Amino acid sequence: MKTTLTKKYCITTHVMFYEIEMYKEYIAGLCNVLETIENKENIYIDLCLNMQEYLELIDTTKISKHDIRSIFQKGISELHEVGISVDNITAITVDNNQPMYFHTDSRRNANYKYCNLVDYVIFGETDSFMPHEGLQAIETLAQYNDSQNIHRYIMSFADRKM
Repeated sequence: MKTTLTKKYCITTHVMFYEIEMYKEYIAGLCNVLETIENKENIYIDLCLNMQEYLELIDTTKISKHDIRSIFQKGISELHEVGISVDNITAITVDNNQPMYFHTDSRRNANYKYCNLVDYVIFGETDSFMPHEGLQAIETLAQYNDSQNIHRYIMSFADRKM
């Protein structure tokens, strides 16, 4: 059964180079969730691949920088294949030639960019999965909260709130 979203969402994920194998599974899970959505134009995806080696070096005996970038791009292609338009995906890569860039920088930038564009900003993590019914659950919560005049809340599918 397909769900029609009444709200707009941004799903933002900061991917460190050493998380690239988990990223493949994360994208597969995200595509699984997105397949249930009728109006995918209400979803924005914001991805950041962090290739910075200030704190840890890439072990190029195990994977090349080119392969890391290719896996990242393949994930973006998979999002297009499930119907997320090119206009609704932002993907950046940060490298060593830029100041140190952390998860917090990525999240802050996503908040600034999307706070007036969408109703919900969802912070994705490469080591977590949104439940198949995740967006439907958020829609149900939003309808209830709107009916009760509740406009500030945090929702988490995790048992570890940060």
